[in-house]
Amino acid sequence: RAQEEPRLPLSSSLNIIMLEYDNSAFYYFAITILVIYLIPSTWFAVSEIVLALIGSGDVGSKARTVTEKEKAANLKKKTTGMARLKTSAYITNLVLCVLAWACFLYLMALVVNDGEVNTFDPFVVLGIAQDATTSEVKKAYRKLSLKYHPDKNIGDRVAEEMFMKIAKAYEALTDEVSKANYEKFGNPDGKQALEVSIGLPSIILDNPKVVLVLYLIAMVVIIPTVVAVWYNNSKQYGENNIKHDTYNTYYTILNATDRLENLPEVLASSAECREINTPKPSDNKPMGLLHGQMTNQKLMIKPKFKNAMVLRGNVLLHAHMLRLTDKLNATLSEDLAAMLSRAPELIDGIVEIAYQRKHLDLSLAAIQFAQCVVQGLWTAPGNLDAPTHLKGQELAEYRRKAALNKSLEQLPNFNKQAVAAVTTGTKDVPAQAQSLGEYLRVPDSYKKGMEGMTQEQQNDVLSACALIPNLKVTTKLFVEEEEQDFLDADEDQDQGESSQALAKKEDSAEAISGDQIYEQDLVTLRITLTRENVPKGSQAGPAYAPHFPKTVRENWWVVLTAESGGGPAAGGGKSNNKGEPIIYAFEKVSSQDREVKHEVRFMAPQQQGTYQLNLRVLSDKYLGLDQSLSLSYNVLPSSLLPEYQPHPEDKELDNEPTLFEQVMAANVDEESSDEEDGDDDEDDEDEGEAAVVNNGGKRLPQSNVVEDVDDDSEEED
Repeated sequence: RAQEEPRLPLSSSLNIIMLEYDNSAFYYFAITILVIYLIPSTWFAVSEIVLALIGSGDVGSKARTVTEKEKAANLKKKTTGMARLKTSAYITNLVLCVLAWACFLYLMALVVNDGEVNTFDPFVVLGIAQDATTSEVKKAYRKLSLKYHPDKNIGDRVAEEMFMKIAKAYEALTDEVSKANYEKFGNPDGKQALEVSIGLPSIILDNPKVVLVLYLIAMVVIIPTVVAVWYNNSKQYGENNIKHDTYNTYYTILNATDRLENLPEVLASSAECREINTPKPSDNKPMGLLHGQMTNQKLMIKPKFKNAMVLRGNVLLHAHMLRLTDKLNATLSEDLAAMLSRAPELIDGIVEIAYQRKHLDLSLAAIQFAQCVVQGLWTAPGNLDAPTHLKGQELAEYRRKAALNKSLEQLPNFNKQAVAAVTTGTKDVPAQAQSLGEYLRVPDSYKKGMEGMTQEQQNDVLSACALIPNLKVTTKLFVEEEEQDFLDADEDQDQGESSQALAKKEDSAEAISGDQIYEQDLVTLRITLTRENVPKGSQAGPAYAPHFPKTVRENWWVVLTAESGGGPAAGGGKSNNKGEPIIYAFEKVSSQDREVKHEVRFMAPQQQGTYQLNLRVLSDKYLGLDQSLSLSYNVLPSSLLPEYQPHPEDKELDNEPTLFEQVMAANVDEESSDEEDGDDDEDDEDEGEAAVVNNGGKRLPQSNVVEDVDDDSEEED
């Protein structure tokens, strides 16, 4: 801010004196801006320090079983202590926060020492007290005027301005009029206006070119650079924080023939994984040993791509799922953890593209691959030992059962012998369970496979069983409609209607319920998922995944299909190729509530009959919990529906003109009225002309004027 100096008619060449520039406005403005940044920045810095000391309290960093202790310790190590404070985001924020606090304290000191708004004070200018006598005023004036006289300070602008201030101050204290104006308005010349300026420090205003240069640098260099960097970074990503390059890669290499064995290489081909898996010299020996072992033992199929980054990621993913991570060095382990942390989102991208192309088998394989990655358990058919005499369908069925049996290895301390004890039966005693889902339903006191385990190991198994969801799936097919639609149509139509007629209508309405499906109805399938292992009123905790490096939550995929040609062909489902199942819904349920209701809608077929649907409820975090249900429903002919009878008031509304018709009718009436007014004016003019007949210069009465026009004659009377 700047304030105009009082004017004094001096003999000096300068009549207007400005006060010294007031920096206090800049101080307050800068402090305000700093506070806006300091509050959240300081809160973040302090909260991170507190969390580094006492821990974040994340349930993922707390071991619920013995097998989760190592994972919990690693998570706690990464989220506490100096590991939490060594991140680039925290260091950057801390440096900026310290600089901001330094500037804030410096500005506060300036405000304390020089924060008062400058005003014209003659006593301050002359350096005298408020109660100084006239002689003291004159003495101070003579002393200062000699010191700052322009003749003694030639070319010194500061001295010239000070000399004029001294003269102005002297006049304000000696002249009666000036003194009265100063006491009343704070200005010897009377009431004056303030000159408002920008709140910048005086050092910048004294050098106006600096302001222009700084403005140009900010507008032409800094802001465009920041925007360009942000845009260049953000445009790389699409939905679900997946790079467009990854989507392009998926679109290029995925096809309908890909199966579970191909997906590790597909995931390793993503742009995110390629950035992580840059080859390093220290990788040569451990990677060579791992790749050789997997090739010799046929633990992975022959890679399609020879790219070093893709091959490195492919081998690391197989090492994780085959539980060979003890052969990795520290660098490889860190890269594997980074890749696994992005894996759930990247696999969802594979599912998305497979579903867009209507490749059902590939979509289901991608979900199974997600289960394998989270649990660190590889169930690809090629890795499941099978008798050599089995071929074709028998071999496929054997491997399917073997994969279900292998899902039991997700439990702690379960090896092949424990799995065999659960899945193998005799002629007299059947197998207790064939999958993890079946094993969870067995009462704890009857669970097999724990023979030979210590009490601690048995408790660990039971604790894991309590954490893994025991899902119950119920379904209901219905049509959403009000049952009174057909009854209320004629309500109050005839107040004298007999009670028998009303009873008949009620019976008719009761016959039409939401459970009955007619041709071309909009059918709703309500799927209720109940986690029976979760107490009522509670939510599911983090997924039990001791081999996965970060905390994850369970989700469920709901897949509704029908066989091509045998399902509701009019339901809107599509099949990419002839003979493939029709997909009606492929949706993800992420709610963690104990009971979750999810609805899927489709159109009923155009023809009556019995139809079959296949509902799959698939976990994205656990193997062996998937459920498949076959749903059958009947479609009734639409001719059985009662004829809809509209309400009498609705019929009357149909006869009333619409708003558009009313507007059009009003326009037509206006045009007709204008035409009639024009015709009336023309008739009046014609009658006026006929009423005037020259007869010796006299006007005849209008009644005596007769005009007869015959279109067929040439005469006119």
